[in-house]
Amino acid sequence: MKNLCWLTAFFLAITLLPVTARAADITVNVLTAGGTSDAEEILAAHFTKQTGIKIAIVHGSTGAMRDRLHSDAPADLIILSATAIDALSKSGELKAESLTALGDAPLGLAVPVGAPKPDISTPESFRTTLLNAKAVLYGDPKAGGSSGFVAAALLQKPEFTAVKSKLPSKRSVDALAEGEGDVALELVSEILTKKEIVLAGTFPAPYAEAVSYVAAIPAKSTQGEQADAFLRFITAHDAAIVWHRFGIEAAH
Repeated sequence: MKNLCWLTAFFLAITLLPVTARAADITVNVLTAGGTSDAEEILAAHFTKQTGIKIAIVHGSTGAMRDRLHSDAPADLIILSATAIDALSKSGELKAESLTALGDAPLGLAVPVGAPKPDISTPESFRTTLLNAKAVLYGDPKAGGSSGFVAAALLQKPEFTAVKSKLPSKRSVDALAEGEGDVALELVSEILTKKEIVLAGTFPAPYAEAVSYVAAIPAKSTQGEQADAFLRFITAHDAAIVWHRFGIEAAH
């Protein structure tokens, strides 16, 4: 990949890992919100290539990943919204010293490829776009996705009560790609990975919203040392190149 030559140099930091951590049979199990998974997959591949440590990523909604953490499934690193991580930390399910800010994923408005791209750069044009749409798609908050909660809160504002919104049975970006609506309100990181749709823009002030993501090592982790190495890798300053490509502004 272009723009990833920095990874070669950064791999030198991995030599700080103990020799025993380089065994090919070690797997770090990562639970992650869907909005961050694509960037993680790229970083994980490079990490594994240089260290031999496998990274197994399971992704889904915040609610689904929280349920998986509570199950018997292995979990060595978890990446969720700051709100969800805070709740898990307070309940003692995470190693407090491992909590690390990952970055912010802004919400944006998407339209199908080929459709006119609306101007949503001002509050007025943003409101007009939503009010004129025949169906505004967003994720069902009951499914546990962070973007759904944010979008639902937006549409509950008095100026948006007339918006014709729709909760699809699938991800909002998938529903938009399949023609179930005119526009979708979703994380930019989710929009950019769907080739059938395009980003019209992020929400303008005062409606601008973002989901902050935090990573942490669960108390039940059996690969804490290796999980910490991967965590340091994906939150290094130069990793911001990858995160930015997928619509996430890194915190470091």
